[in-house]
Amino acid sequence: MWVNMTFPDIELYVYPVPTRVLEFHIVSVEELTQPATLATSLTFPPGYLRAFRYNLACELAPEFGVEPSPQVQRIAMASKRNLKRINNPEDIMSLPYMLVGNRQRFNIYAGNY
Repeated sequence: MWVNMTFPDIELYVYPVPTRVLEFHIVSVEELTQPATLATSLTFPPGYLRAFRYNLACELAPEFGVEPSPQVQRIAMASKRNLKRINNPEDIMSLPYMLVGNRQRFNIYAGNY
């Protein structure tokens, strides 16, 4: 995979060209170059707005002298747990056993094992 760091988009090239449809998940750890304003429109994947809303409610409740209801606390915990589960899958970069289980080395010059 080759990454061309063009601005504002990044181009990814896969070689050799896959023979079937593949799905890639790409995580960026780059900070935003410009701060968001109140007029900035942000788009989040499903589940994020629910987590923001209920966890913010739990965070702000003590400032107003109230205790969030157990249902709000449960939803906040469940939504946060769902985001962690979505963002940290256990099968990242796994290979089929047929490739890993074979101890032979592939000869790139001959094209065989």
